[in-house]
Amino acid sequence: MHFKKNKKKSDFLYGSNEIEYLKVATGSWRFYNKISIDHYQDIVAKHLQYRKEQRELKRDTKRNVTRFKYDNVSYIVKDFIASLRPEFFSVARQSWLGSQFLRDYTVPCLAWNHSKTGGDFIIYLDAGPGNFCEKDYLGYRDIENLYYECGALLGELHLNGFYHADTKPSNFVVNSLIPELDKKVVIIDCDRVLCYSKMPPLKRCLKNAAQFLAGTKKISDLSQWLKFTKAFRAGYQEKVNLAPQAADLFWQNVLHVIQTPKYKIENHLTQKHFDLWNK
Repeated sequence: MHFKKNKKKSDFLYGSNEIEYLKVATGSWRFYNKISIDHYQDIVAKHLQYRKEQRELKRDTKRNVTRFKYDNVSYIVKDFIASLRPEFFSVARQSWLGSQFLRDYTVPCLAWNHSKTGGDFIIYLDAGPGNFCEKDYLGYRDIENLYYECGALLGELHLNGFYHADTKPSNFVVNSLIPELDKKVVIIDCDRVLCYSKMPPLKRCLKNAAQFLAGTKKISDLSQWLKFTKAFRAGYQEKVNLAPQAADLFWQNVLHVIQTPKYKIENHLTQKHFDLWNK
């Protein structure tokens, strides 16, 4: 499913031809209106049943995440723990809006249910379990090309004026379940997205590239690490059309960002990685 371009924030929050806004006694719903509200309510009910059975994909003090099939379609459901924050300042609102703005680059975000007492629930289509931080990711065919696709996706985001605040490898997912989404790789966890009229500021572009590369230590073989990260870099610089000299300078600056504590990059690389990078 694809939303129309150039939508305003108000379309996503208060309804449009594609998104329904519905106030109910317990709160509110925003949802993609080609699917009935009853269907979404059933999905939330199944999510709550999974939580009761402690079958969560992820569970912490802020949110719970489940993955399951309903009516032969795989979904991811997040619920954000109820807080005293008004809806306007909620993380769920940021996640809903970020997902809509990045709708051509992320999994379809189908519905957001804001409950006055039960927290917030967001329903996504599931692209599949494979991300670039799992131990078995090397089992994918043509993994080098998938790393290229990660770089190209990040470059496409920047080229179109989008900044995603957390571009670590685990937020890039191999799209194996949504054929109508014309992407081999998608980005998830769109809680913090900034939109610019042109490319984001250079420091944000550098930080995004650094976040991804700093998290690639799971590639234990150093020769493979170099090959796959080169593919990522090639995908990025080709998408944003960086000339060779400009590309060399960009990646040296990325390396500086990774190694400089003030940028607060979660770095998992070792000196061996940096030495190999600089050869």
